Amino acid sequence: MPQFPGGQAALMEYLTKNVKYPEEAHKKGVQGRVISSFVVEEDGSITNANIAKSVDPLLDAEALRVVNAMPNWTPGMQRGKAVRVKYALPFTFKLDGKKTVKARTYVLEVDGKIVDNSELDNIPPENIERIYILKDVEGQPDKIRVTTKKKE
Repeated sequence: MPQFPGGQAALMEYLTKNVKYPEEAHKKGVQGRVISSFVVEEDGSITNANIAKSVDPLLDAEALRVVNAMPNWTPGMQRGKAVRVKYALPFTFKLDGKKTVKARTYVLEVDGKIVDNSELDNIPPENIERIYILKDVEGQPDKIRVTTKKKE
């Protein structure tokens, strides 16, 4: 899978610093979860950015602005060769009385062990047996549980 420079923690930091709650959306009380999608090209550049799940045109435009401004990623690899990978990135816009966006984080567990996102990058896709996404009470991803195929 492709990776944001510096990994998942760096991506969360980038989003926290760069996403600005649109003033008009804030005044209207608009909030929700926008899902953007884009392609990480073989050279790591971002192309074909669009909105896979819309909430409001104001929030959608902000998500696209941030995606299009991202630095190049480390491209996805398959059999030792860089490949194009379609990627989805959620943006949770939640009003908290200020003009800020709360970044959501999740726990990554591989075979019962809590790991950093970078460890997931070292698992070849063909070795993954199952991926479970556990959600919190608000229905947001809270934990991603990966089970790899057992070696015989």
